[in-house]
Amino acid sequence: MGKLVVIPDGAIFGSWTVIKRAGSSKQGAVYLCRCDCGTERQVDSATLRHGKSTRCQSCSNRETSTRHGMAESPEYIAWRHMFERCSLSYPRSGDYGDRGIIVCDEWTGPGGFQAFLDHVGRRPSSKHSLDRIDNSKGYEPGNVRWATRREQQRNMRSNRTLTIDGETKCIAEWAEVSPVSECAVRTRLHRGWKPRDAVFEPSRVLR
Repeated sequence: MGKLVVIPDGAIFGSWTVIKRAGSSKQGAVYLCRCDCGTERQVDSATLRHGKSTRCQSCSNRETSTRHGMAESPEYIAWRHMFERCSLSYPRSGDYGDRGIIVCDEWTGPGGFQAFLDHVGRRPSSKHSLDRIDNSKGYEPGNVRWATRREQQRNMRSNRTLTIDGETKCIAEWAEVSPVSECAVRTRLHRGWKPRDAVFEPSRVLR
């Protein structure tokens, strides 16, 4: 038997806010949830956690009319996944919900997907996925973009940045204008080199 996942009161899944546990069913725990429009309904745990229900039926019908057939589009899936990541029951909640990362009110509830789409636009290619520009902030206008995996890796909290002549970039970006490799830059920094020397000092050729 798998580990029982308990959803805390107040957890948010799309437009649903969990009010309290309301019992059990064959699918597992059942929770009383309130949609942003005020409608209350009992929803089982698996349905919430897997994003199979993100709002009441009335709101779903209204949302469908604005999506124009985009229910399975990459944009809609990315929008839905935002809420899953911010839930306290998300497996990596330490990187999201526990840090206070949330989805802004503008992108929540009826019309939320359309507002989100109006801001970020269609996904440029299959190589792009949703990315937060400032990882200390939530999903909100001005802080969300479509980015490639390479761009997102540069934007990770764990990346080290260097400031040279007032300009701050991650090491990978500095390596693009350096006469030595990224690995060499990191090795130099580890050995105590100053940032400017680590990036711009050419390799010494042994004769």
